[in-house]
Amino acid sequence: MKQKRSDFNIVAFKALIKQYSTITLKEIKNLYLGTEEDDWLPQDSTGFGCEATCTLCISEKELEDYDEGGCNHCVYKGSFANHCHSSRYSRDTYEGIDYAETPEDLYHAYKARAKFMRLVLKDFNKKHPK
Repeated sequence: MKQKRSDFNIVAFKALIKQYSTITLKEIKNLYLGTEEDDWLPQDSTGFGCEATCTLCISEKELEDYDEGGCNHCVYKGSFANHCHSSRYSRDTYEGIDYAETPEDLYHAYKARAKFMRLVLKDFNKKHPK
């Protein structure tokens, strides 16, 4: 049975696009000022990279028909990307954030991820029309 749009974490997906799109270099630099070397800023600032803090993973688990561990209700799964980090489509922008070494690197990685996520959402909308 084909999933309905309401079965996916669309609201959280759009919110994360907005967060990546609107974060400023100044905000990122301010976050860097308060971190220690072993802190991981992407997780602290956006929830990136960990199921326990990722806004998409958290929102998926809040959906009514959530099934443990499948990511089946994530917008990524309902699009060409198929997964947030392990598919050939999403790996580059995921790793851009994961391996960012400076505030500037992270800023540009967030912008690239937002652009990619807009393409994912566009494809999702074609496959799951309103």
